[in-house]
Amino acid sequence: MDLALFPNEPMPNELHPFIELRSADRHFPSTPGDIFVMVKSMRMDLNYQASKYILSMFKPIANGIQDIQGYKYLDDRDLIDFVDGTENPKNIERAKAVIIDSEPYIGGSYLIVQQYIDKQEKWDSLTTEYQEGVIERTKMDDIEIADDKKKPYAHNVKSKVEIDGGEIKMLRQNRPFGNAMEHGTMFIGFAKTANVMETSLKQMIEPGEKGHHDKLLDFVTAKTGTLYFVPPQSFLDEMSS
Repeated sequence: MDLALFPNEPMPNELHPFIELRSADRHFPSTPGDIFVMVKSMRMDLNYQASKYILSMFKPIANGIQDIQGYKYLDDRDLIDFVDGTENPKNIERAKAVIIDSEPYIGGSYLIVQQYIDKQEKWDSLTTEYQEGVIERTKMDDIEIADDKKKPYAHNVKSKVEIDGGEIKMLRQNRPFGNAMEHGTMFIGFAKTANVMETSLKQMIEPGEKGHHDKLLDFVTAKTGTLYFVPPQSFLDEMSS
């Protein structure tokens, strides 16, 4: 039986189950999840303590199904050793990309979460030059490769969403997780419309008109995929009053 936490409130316009995607041997699964909580600080012990009490608070209405401890790795790198999130919008551009500006949930946002496991040995077998072609940034100093030299299968080519020649931004707060034996990245993407992130993922996994999928997908495996709605602060304040 489906239960709604707020049965008397209107459904956000683009909230629906994550859309499963398949192409050749690439797969973005759709996995269940009703409530997502991200706890962020520079102290793992405080993150654990806060998470423990949050889980306890939700126990009367929800069961915990996943607990992933992410962390900052070196100078904001992921575990394939490239800096992540360099092109995130900042300041007013970030607000424009992320915050819904229409009724009924002005100030809210959409969130997609995917857990990726790295195929580390396969990635490490590549030359640095090839890795840079996959990402299209330099590995050591995080400089973007010029557009006219980018490979058509590069991650920052295939994941970029453009309309009428202009890029539509999202905010990525990806987090490395795991240990030396198994590790990867939690893709945590925010946008004012779910369609932006869904379009990006579809472009990544499908070959498209030029016949190239996102080459980075050859070196990671997606384990989860869930779409959430982040309510505005005004909604949370009203519910708690």
